[in-house]
Amino acid sequence: MSRKNRTPEENARREKIRELLQMTNIGSMDDIQNLFKETIAEFIENGLEAELDDELGYSKYDYRSKNTDNSRNGHSSKTLRTSFGDVEVSVPRDRKGEFEPPGAEKEPDQHHPGHRGEDPVHVRQGDDHR
Repeated sequence: MSRKNRTPEENARREKIRELLQMTNIGSMDDIQNLFKETIAEFIENGLEAELDDELGYSKYDYRSKNTDNSRNGHSSKTLRTSFGDVEVSVPRDRKGEFEPPGAEKEPDQHHPGHRGEDPVHVRQGDDHR
């Protein structure tokens, strides 16, 4: 899209991107790739927290609205394989172990039928963060 046809929202977003690039001292394509990976991780983690809020029926620190015997129980580390490289993501857990975030299943074994080696994102189990 040419500059003339950008909406005010697009121009504002691009200005924020320019500010971010200056603030983070981007000097190479590797720096940009790392910034993309951090952005992906932040986006996924925020989505997972919202999914857990929905699953539990209350948001973090909103104990007054808690109407369940299940609760948050820390985070575990998962590795997403993306086109930008591996991205470490902190996945929230619930005490009962019932929360299974969409798309965060264990990576399928390449030697078994049904493996989809062309998926854009795979999840690999990591160490728990407590």
